[in-house]
Amino acid sequence: MFRKGIFDQRKNNRLEDYYRILGTTAKAGPEKIKERYFEKLRAFPPETHPEEFQQIRKAYETLKNPDERRKYDILRKFGPKIEKEMNNAMIQVITGNDKAAHKTLSKIIEMDPDNIQGYLIKAELYLEQNNLADFEIYFQKAIDKLKTEEGADLAFLKIALLAEHGYMEAAQKEIVCSKERYPASATQFDQISIRVYRGLRDYENLWQVTSKLVPPIKESQPDHIYLMIDWLIAGLELEKKKEISHIISRMKKLLRLIEDQEERDYLTSVFVDEYCGYHDVGRFEDAMAFIELALFIDKNDKELQALKKELVPLVALDATIRRLDCDCYLIPYLKVVALKHFYESFDIEPEEGFSADYYQTIAEYKDCNEEIAWGIMQIKKRYPAVYKAFQSDWEALFAEHTAGLNREAKRRLR
Repeated sequence: MFRKGIFDQRKNNRLEDYYRILGTTAKAGPEKIKERYFEKLRAFPPETHPEEFQQIRKAYETLKNPDERRKYDILRKFGPKIEKEMNNAMIQVITGNDKAAHKTLSKIIEMDPDNIQGYLIKAELYLEQNNLADFEIYFQKAIDKLKTEEGADLAFLKIALLAEHGYMEAAQKEIVCSKERYPASATQFDQISIRVYRGLRDYENLWQVTSKLVPPIKESQPDHIYLMIDWLIAGLELEKKKEISHIISRMKKLLRLIEDQEERDYLTSVFVDEYCGYHDVGRFEDAMAFIELALFIDKNDKELQALKKELVPLVALDATIRRLDCDCYLIPYLKVVALKHFYESFDIEPEEGFSADYYQTIAEYKDCNEEIAWGIMQIKKRYPAVYKAFQSDWEALFAEHTAGLNREAKRRLR
């Protein structure tokens, strides 16, 4: 957002010059910015220059992120010298006094109808208040003040703001319109669409975009690892088994090229976060992919080793449950019972509609005692991992459904 991390309160809330802080220019590419960042870190280590170090980090965190850099560049480019009223407006925004900020910004716009920054800040304030209609009005007023060739930058900013505030569907529509309006910037809109498609859980489009943006192996750079993370997530969600191993292999090649320990640590945290997300919903095989990537960065990390050790039997159990679910010789009753045990044991949220299917199936097969007992014996024989994981439940269920069987029926079960 405009209100966070951009304005230096020690300098009357003026926009900090992040390029000057890093010793570069607005024309510098990502690699140059990164190079300058590490040079500055060596010159101003946190132990001896904590204040400068914080400035350098804040500048780099903004400029290394394409979305944040584009928003920063737009504010830097179009923000006029901040006079008294703009200072007041920014203080009001930072302190959360939105009503006063609206009033001050309206006064600024009335005095200076070409103040693009005023329109943009006012637009975002409306967006924070869930007033999408007025956001559109004021953002369009900012666009109308621009030259045609500059419209793509502001369109990109609009998409970023919509996505940041959770308006993913509106952001998606804006992407489609912007790509038609500014075809020369289509690749930039593809890049920001990744964030939108992830927010919408539109993994088919996420797969298409990431597959297109990932460069050939010979042209790959370490920074492409973040694009490949999204590519891998799309592949996992769409169950593209063959492609997944290829993506992971390419990711490992890039990880070998990353030498900066701070960036390696950050990537490890990203992989662990993804592991937690998949683990918490019972997708243990997918969680394993991210733990192995984290261990590829540091194979000696004891905590990661422990997570993998815990995960190995769960992956095997998950795979066995899947095979059991496809077994045409087992009645549906046992399949839903096995799934219910699995969900409850690991506190997993069942798939939508599972509860209704479970109770319907239980009702349909509740009197099929011999078939149920025979099926439990088959699970014990053919799926020992599933039987052992929930042994007491299977034993209780077997006892329940054999209690009323006659001698002949029990003999058939042997």
